[in-house]
Amino acid sequence: MFLADGRRAAVLGFSAQWASPAPAKPYRFGGAVAPADISPTIAAVLGDVIGRITAAVPLVGLNSADFLVHGDDAWLLEINPRPGATLDIFEPEGGSLFSLHVKACRGELVSALAAHEGARASAIIYADRDIAVPAFDWPDWTADRPHAGSTVNAGEPLCTVLAAAATSDDAKRLVTRRTATILSCMRARAA
Repeated sequence: MFLADGRRAAVLGFSAQWASPAPAKPYRFGGAVAPADISPTIAAVLGDVIGRITAAVPLVGLNSADFLVHGDDAWLLEINPRPGATLDIFEPEGGSLFSLHVKACRGELVSALAAHEGARASAIIYADRDIAVPAFDWPDWTADRPHAGSTVNAGEPLCTVLAAAATSDDAKRLVTRRTATILSCMRARAA
């Protein structure tokens, strides 16, 4: 995730993504965790690539770049001239990514954000069957929640689950447990 002012870029951080495969969609987005477990050397290379692209293409505001990283090798897959799916895990403590986006669009680029304590993860829960959404007191660690009475068909996104923990591995485990909790609650209310 990075900010750009049309000439320069400020990298906000790196995340690692995982897939949530479905029969016809083996690479369907599952979630992401930050910080990514990459070396400082790779982080510098990725930051340099983002900087060079931003100098050549007038990107502004929040943007994301997807790379495939394997060891000390990296390949740029795409630049998204918009916030990416990892938006939730980069929200600054006591600040606002939207505010930073607006400032960057006006040419006011922050040089860096304060590092988060620990790690953050987010995951998309896909309905494992057709779900008639019950009246439900959604936990505060969920987002993008459907309205009671609506139907979410099998394979469609049900909601987003968020987690924060001491390490990236712990945050990913917590988001996985929370995913199972929500799906279990939906099954229990449908029974």
